[in-house]
Amino acid sequence: MTLGICDRFHPHWPKFEWIGAGAQGLGWTVMRMLDRADLEKLSPACDWILFSQRPPVAREDLESLSAVKRCPWVAWVFDLLGHGLGDGLLEEIPWHIFDVVLCKNPEALPMHPKVIWLDQGAPLWR
Repeated sequence: MTLGICDRFHPHWPKFEWIGAGAQGLGWTVMRMLDRADLEKLSPACDWILFSQRPPVAREDLESLSAVKRCPWVAWVFDLLGHGLGDGLLEEIPWHIFDVVLCKNPEALPMHPKVIWLDQGAPLWR
């Protein structure tokens, strides 16, 4: 199994690094995608791609590349409640390009057939 991860690196809160490490622990191959060139080059080798809620690829590029995607694209949104962390996020998500949207706080989202609840399950970060 090959997992693509399309996310900005966050050294203070490396959630997607933890996900990648967990997948590698299961014997999966993990490919990090940090820009459009990475997504275009590496995505054909992936079985699925996990996108952070604010991926490092411009929305226009995501939309054009989604037309030729060869595997499921999964978005993961979280921290939508409290502290204003989700402000503007719902308008930023190009819903139509993702096959599934995993969400920690589905009650914060409008009813959408692609949304599935998924708890974060990440270790406590201090």
